[in-house]
Amino acid sequence: MARSHERFVEKQGFAFRARPGAIRLNGVVRFGREAVSTPTGDVVGGGSDILVLDDNGRIKTDYMFPGS
Repeated sequence: MARSHERFVEKQGFAFRARPGAIRLNGVVRFGREAVSTPTGDVVGGGSDILVLDDNGRIKTDYMFPGS
């Protein structure tokens, strides 16, 4: 994971940020994210994630949905 992040995100000049409006229902969290060009600040992509949390509130599963 760290190697992929370095190769496809950091070296390409991208960062990710959460969109407003995350929702949590018991052990499930849904939120949107944006991919941002670090040199320009332009939004270049995005998507949403659904996280399933364990009993300690840690991420057990992350379902990623690319899109705008």
